[in-house]
Amino acid sequence: MINPDDRRSLRQQAKGAISRPHQTRDISETGAGVIVSASKIKHYLSRKNCRIDLVIELPGGSVRAESVLARFQPLEEGGVIKGYFIGVSFTKVSDEDQARIVQFATNDDAD
Repeated sequence: MINPDDRRSLRQQAKGAISRPHQTRDISETGAGVIVSASKIKHYLSRKNCRIDLVIELPGGSVRAESVLARFQPLEEGGVIKGYFIGVSFTKVSDEDQARIVQFATNDDAD
């Protein structure tokens, strides 16, 4: 469950793959870095043109962003893959949600 006080939390909804809370490492007006705790999604992430629909929880509510996978890297612990860091580029965001993302990303108090 996402802590509602965690301003950097993100829920990733990958069509046909997974839908659960995850956490962002960073967010900008053009994309986000996401830590995905599921260890068995490499087959999905490896697909050409991998599309990911994101719901990002920001102060004041959620924003939606259609995205494409830019990169992914396994997160290992003791030689075992525990999840992935994925970088996504936003491809479609409403004007209102884009303005909220930009406001959040450029706010010095966001960390």
